[in-house]
Amino acid sequence: PPPAPPAPGGAGGVDSGSLVAMLDSVGPPGSEERSHQLGLVMYPIVEQWYPEQASKLTGMLLELDESDVLPLLSDLEEFKDVASQALEALMEAESG
Repeated sequence: PPPAPPAPGGAGGVDSGSLVAMLDSVGPPGSEERSHQLGLVMYPIVEQWYPEQASKLTGMLLELDESDVLPLLSDLEEFKDVASQALEALMEAESG
């Protein structure tokens, strides 16, 4: 079975130590398995804020370097700011 998602950490975020341990258990940094698991952690968070664009935004956020994303997940306000910036970029791209 896949590893359980990490428990929430401070500021409503995910505990980064648990997240890194879970990711390490599925594969090395940059691996498809690790990226998939990170997406499974991010998607429900993004979906709470932007349900219509959650899939696209999660995909965009997965393009960021893992070392940039992991700290954001421990502070959901900061993570929401980055997701909001991704949404703005998505809207601009879709409007042409």
